[in-house]
Amino acid sequence: MSRTIYAFLALWLFAAQGYGATESVSVEADGSGATVNQAIDVALRNAIAQVNGAAVAAQVATTTHEESGNQGYSQNETFQGRMELSTKGLVKSYEVINKQQRSDLGNVWEVTIRALIVKYVASPQSSRKRIAVLPLRYGVGVEKSAESEQFNSLATAAVVDYLTQTRKFAVVDRDFGKDIGEELKSLKAGDVPIEEMAKLGNRMSADLLVVGTLETASQTTTQTKLRLSGKEITNKLAETWIAFRVIDVATRQVKLADRYFGVQRVVGRAPDAKNIANDAGHSIGASIVNAIYPIAVEAIDGDILFLGQGGGSIATGERYRLIELGKNVRDTHTGEQLGRAEKDIGQIEITDVQPKMAKAKITTGGENIAKEFAQGKYIVRPETKKTNARSADAVERDLDKEFSDTEKKLENAW
Repeated sequence: MSRTIYAFLALWLFAAQGYGATESVSVEADGSGATVNQAIDVALRNAIAQVNGAAVAAQVATTTHEESGNQGYSQNETFQGRMELSTKGLVKSYEVINKQQRSDLGNVWEVTIRALIVKYVASPQSSRKRIAVLPLRYGVGVEKSAESEQFNSLATAAVVDYLTQTRKFAVVDRDFGKDIGEELKSLKAGDVPIEEMAKLGNRMSADLLVVGTLETASQTTTQTKLRLSGKEITNKLAETWIAFRVIDVATRQVKLADRYFGVQRVVGRAPDAKNIANDAGHSIGASIVNAIYPIAVEAIDGDILFLGQGGGSIATGERYRLIELGKNVRDTHTGEQLGRAEKDIGQIEITDVQPKMAKAKITTGGENIAKEFAQGKYIVRPETKKTNARSADAVERDLDKEFSDTEKKLENAW
């Protein structure tokens, strides 16, 4: 998919995912100024800021109250229309509920208003823990090149895709900021609907950052001569090391630190960089989710388990460990909660994957789960840690077999 299409989808989701709904919120706000009108100006801006944030309040003008005789909202339709136009529709109405001139403060006017402010209703997904994935840095010995930049982009996108598919996080975009910024400029132009203007106060920042360093991205080429034909076959080995962390933005605390190691050996062709990047992104994403939000068993129907994760993060046929959660475990030295004790009670196999959940069957163990089931008591974890790629010995065995098969084909053809 081209970058242009990605940018379009990013902007469309930004505009549509919150369903474009608005609601009116009644708030009280104070303001002060040299005149009553100036004080009302300040109070209206403060009311808007309470509901939609200071960024939105800074974009509106609040001067229509001058026609109201300093008493606030008028029932006159013409006045109401002018006020909504001046405040870009964010103030539906207001009334001055208190005003006084402070002689002890140089005759400054102080007012309190009650205003009805339009608020943009964000999508329910925005209440999830917010996470952003930053591009990989390059470690010592890894040169920045067209190939490494492509790998970086593909791997980062794969992590974003995986985390999004789990539906456990609100994934904050870090790739199309410029494109989205251009779209946001149109919201400040003054000729957009009310609900569009209200979106300005709903931009999200991340709670967690995923950062990483591409420590190794090497490719080794060797030549092997066939015994009978004398022909040479090219063997290529691609190795990838990525160190990654999940950092709490507010405290800068490292919540998770891990490494991904991938090996790809091929005979007679070049390693597939796209597959390597996708595998790396999938493994890193799985490691993050498994540490923060392990897949929970949400319901049971007979011998079928319903898991609280689906989409592209799970595949039919995958096997997982079935785990029963026990008591909370506390660190003796720090007093910190380490999590709940885990007891392996069986294995499951994914039988069906839906956008928001998956179905699985128990293959071994788990005899009493149906009787003892309670939500939050059972989880599943991958049989093997995804960030640990196949061992070098396993890859070597596959390579030997592939080389042997290739040699036989070439010698038969010769």
